[in-house]
Parts: sequence; C-alpha cells; structure tokens
Amino acid sequence: MSPMLAYPKVLQYYYIGVDAFLSKMGLKYDNLLYSRGYLLTEEQYDNSGAVPASWKSTSVGRYAIRYSSNLEISTSSVDDTEIVCIGRILDCRAKTFDIDKVTMSLGERYEESRAKFFDRLDYLAGRFLLLVHSTDSTFIVTDATANRSAFYNIDVPAVASHPTLLADVTGMSEDPDAVAFRDSNVYQSHRDSYFPGIKTPYQSIRSLTPNTLLEIPEMTIERFYPRSQRTERSVADVAGEVAELLKSQVQLLSDSKPLAVSLTAGLDSRLTLAATRNVADDVLYYTLVFDDESRKEAAIARELCTALDLNHRTVNVPNNVGDKFYTFFSENVAGMSSPFRARMGKALLEQYPSNRLHLKSNVAEVGRTFYRDSYAFLPEADAAMQSRLYGIAHDSKFVRGAFQEFIEKTAFDPSGNAGFDPYDLYYWEHRIGIWQGLSLLEWDIAQDTHILFNCRRLLELTLSVPYEDRRHNRLFHNLIEKLWPETMTLPIDAHDSERKVMRNLKPIRRMVATALLYR
Repeated sequence: MSPMLAYPKVLQYYYIGVDAFLSKMGLKYDNLLYSRGYLLTEEQYDNSGAVPASWKSTSVGRYAIRYSSNLEISTSSVDDTEIVCIGRILDCRAKTFDIDKVTMSLGERYEESRAKFFDRLDYLAGRFLLLVHSTDSTFIVTDATANRSAFYNIDVPAVASHPTLLADVTGMSEDPDAVAFRDSNVYQSHRDSYFPGIKTPYQSIRSLTPNTLLEIPEMTIERFYPRSQRTERSVADVAGEVAELLKSQVQLLSDSKPLAVSLTAGLDSRLTLAATRNVADDVLYYTLVFDDESRKEAAIARELCTALDLNHRTVNVPNNVGDKFYTFFSENVAGMSSPFRARMGKALLEQYPSNRLHLKSNVAEVGRTFYRDSYAFLPEADAAMQSRLYGIAHDSKFVRGAFQEFIEKTAFDPSGNAGFDPYDLYYWEHRIGIWQGLSLLEWDIAQDTHILFNCRRLLELTLSVPYEDRRHNRLFHNLIEKLWPETMTLPIDAHDSERKVMRNLKPIRRMVATALLYR
C-alpha cells in the first residue's frame, strides 16, 4: 500500500520536477523504508513479503519479532517472565546505558510485582518498546511519551512501528473517512499535521499512546499512569534532581557515540544546550532554515555558538523534494505528514551527519502549561474541547469521534486524574504522543534521535511545580542557571522585537484566543 496523496495543485508543482537530478545523484530510497522499524505478530500470522529483506528476527513465546538492523534489541528471562526491549534505553537512576542490564532489571522487578516494574519504568529514558511475556499476562508498553511509536491492529495480535507496514501484513484496507480527512486541503495545509485521537488512515489500526499498555492477544488497552496523587513541590526542591537526570543522560550518550543538538532561539533547546556543557566541544549544534523566521533563529544560534566557541552548522531546507522522494516519504508515514515535513526530511537525509545521535528538545514543554497558558479559560477536557485544541476540522464528525474514542479506549479522565491537570495529560499523551512520534518516524530515515525529557520521572517532577512557576518557565531558567549560565549571555529570542511585543500583549492574546476557541 502506497498512499499517494492528492495534495493541492500548487504543492504538486512545488514538489515535482527534480527526479533527473536524483537519478544522477544515485539516490535510492527503498532501503530507507521503515528505517529503525519493527513488527510483532503471532508466529502463525505471517506475511513476510511486506517486511524489508534486511531485517533480523527473534521470537518470544508465540510471537515473532522482526526488526531493522539499525535497531538495538535485548531479551532477558527471569523465572517465568521474558522481556524484550526494542530500541535505546537508559536507566537514569542506575546511570547505565547497558540494554541487557536494564532489561534484566525490569524482569526482576516484574517478578516481584507489577507495581515495582512500573516504578522502575518511570526512571527509564530513551526511545524503546517493551514486550513483557509472563504466565499470567503479555503486554506491550512504550517509553514515557511513545517516541518509539507502536501501531496495533484491534482485530488481530499484531504491532508495528509503521502503520502502512502493519496494514500490509494484516491485510487492512484504508478507512474511507480517514483517507478523505487526510487528503483534504484543510489537513494538507497544516504545516505540522498529525492525526486526531488514536486514528490512522487504516481500518482497525490504532496508535498506542503514553501512559497506557496494550494487552495481547486481547488487544485491549489498560491505563497504568498516573498511579499516585500529584504532590506539589517548589522549583528549588526539584531543580537539583532534574539537572542531574539531564546531565547523566548526556554523559552516557556522549560516551557511546557523537552527539548533535538542533538549536533554535527558544527556551527548550537552550536548556538542552546547557545540559551538554561537559561534552560541548564534541557536539555539533545545527539549525534548520526554511523561512525568514527560522533564518533569524539560525542567526541567533550561530551568534550564541560563536560566543561559546561551539561548532554550529546551518541545514538549509529545500523548496522541493521530487515526486520519488515524496512517494517514499508518504508511504513511510502513511501519508499523515505534510509536504512541508517532507522538505525537512529531505534536508536531513542529504545534510545531516548520520553517525551522530540527535538530541531533540521537544517533550519538555509538557511541564510548561501549554494549553492553560494560551487561553484565559478552559473547561473540562472532553472530546469537543480536545477537538477544538487539536485545531484541524474540529467540528467534523470524524475528528470529534476520534477524540471520543481516545477518551474511552485510554480511560482518559476529562476532569483530571490524581490531581494532574487534564490539559497537561492531554498535551503529554496526544500532542506529544501522536505528533512527536510521527515526527520521529519522518526523521528516522536520516538520524537517530534521543529526547532528554522523555522520562516519566522527569515529566512528573516538572508537573509537580506550582502552576504559576510553570507558566513563567521558572524551573527551566533555574536549570539553565545551574547547568551552564553562560548560555543565557544571549537572551531567549534575542533581537526579535516582534516576539517581545507579543509577550507583553499576552493577557490580551489569551482573551482573544479564548473567544476564537469558543466561536
């Protein structure tokens, strides 16, 4: 199945016409399809023709696992429990990057109790998927924010990294309503489009979201977090532990391979920069340039790196990608990503040094009151409100139904859970879980990615800080001061007078945004 999008004519003109150049360059995309991917099925349910020939295989119980050769995997057995880890995993408490040790430790905790298993899971960072197989239960669980995407078929026991791969293996056809939504101008015109709820373009194929697990072969969802009541703590009380968790990850990763950091003029990437202080001389800092705004950001990043004597590079995003690349890119993400995102993927594929592990600065914003800070008032986070905040065809039956399914299947409480703001959990589980997971699938063709804040313990700590402190980013500023104060020599969004004016108008903007949300 190769979903070729009927994207707008202006975009067709924009993206097609460089195939001759690609042929001369000898660029081939077939071997990049489903890069860093995996597939889990029952042994008797096999359609290996859809799986790349270069993939490796293993098995646990009745389940066969196929996986990309550029993906780590480890299997451990402890008494009656087998655990398979697919992907990169770090234990932030034990400060180890050894996938075998971490997997064995998880097996030992699970043999003690499920509660101890999840307590240990909270301290794990990375981008991974776990298969836990025991005499009483078999389930799949992802990293803290589902950076390692897991798509599953609700009708048969099959899970995969990419929805099109899973559709091919399990014989699922496209969902007409989902395809109509995906191919609509309103969806394609969004620069960072992603699907609503847990939907995909295929019938019976859904996304596994953060803080939930998938029981197999029943293919039912169970929520396991939050497990205890939120406890409020001061910035000063949590900053030390957060700083140590960030620094220890950077050191472990730097010891294993060269690093790169995508650097903008914003706060999140400034914090990532600060966390790399002890290894900064060996890090490549880079900025994607695709419009006038990003060009300004690149200038700030370059000025900052010059002041700190760091290595900085600009990655220029092309205006077109060619129909061959776009067809490949679209199949890799089931057509869910925008043409703009294809440009980003092409730029990274051609200009990014693939030997470097990319430190990306998303996920941290889970702790920054993203939705509450944007609006003067938000009611219960029901399907209607989630649809409005999602922002693409929010009043359509398809979108509204997708979020109702998300609420019901994941046991999402629209009024909040264990003292956590439902809008923080919604941002964590949907915006980050779905959008960021898709973004990483896009970039897997060019780079391996690690996100420092992709650790449940880190997110829990940031969410424990009082609302006003989170809204004003006080924890992040405190962390930068602790980790590398000189990185603030150039203020956040420096030289951008327009952004400074907008910040001063924030109370008015929140009122206007609220009025538009309810119109």
